[in-house]
Amino acid sequence: MSNTTQPTIDLGKFSPEELAALRQQLDQQEEKERKKTEAKRQEYEQAKSNLVESLISEAQAANEALNHFKTDVAMALDEFHAKLLKYGDVKAEGKGNYTLFNTSKTMKVEVSNDIKYGFDERATLAAQKITEFLKSTVKKKDKTIFELIIDLIQKDEKTGRFDPRKITKLYKYEDKFKDDNWTSAIRLFKESYQALDSARYFRFYQKDSQGKFKAIVLQFSSL
Repeated sequence: MSNTTQPTIDLGKFSPEELAALRQQLDQQEEKERKKTEAKRQEYEQAKSNLVESLISEAQAANEALNHFKTDVAMALDEFHAKLLKYGDVKAEGKGNYTLFNTSKTMKVEVSNDIKYGFDERATLAAQKITEFLKSTVKKKDKTIFELIIDLIQKDEKTGRFDPRKITKLYKYEDKFKDDNWTSAIRLFKESYQALDSARYFRFYQKDSQGKFKAIVLQFSSL
């Protein structure tokens, strides 16, 4: 393995003027390299910015088109649903879930409504009333019942919400205690259980060459 020795320059052989000229030449080369590096960086940054702005513009256009489509779909289906109810002489009760097929049964549109129920702010007050009642009356008399009911009114650790299945179990003890806090708490829990959120979904399908319905995907991440 051979070692290559870098040539050395004896600066002592140069006059002050020559050294100054050499330093100026080196400075110019460094500045040229710096500008070249900066130009490449700016070119990269501009290309990145152009790409992002172009994609965002297209995404906004697609989003606007989808919003218009969703509005048009909702209006068309609501209009048809009214005709359906009139045709069947059925009283309208909400939007309902239903599926529409074309004549050849090769296409279908599904309409579904997802309603999420939960407890509103009154449930927190109800839990406080029950806790006060339990600590003042039940804890000393029946520790088992105390721990059971306390567990039922604990919020879920993940969601931070009351569990409807647990709260419903309280109702079987509704007449067990003759206490104003207890009676008021049960009433508040029942009143506070409401439809908190709802979403309406439209899904479109068409049969493939195998005769099976295949979803027409409108969700970007599922394409």
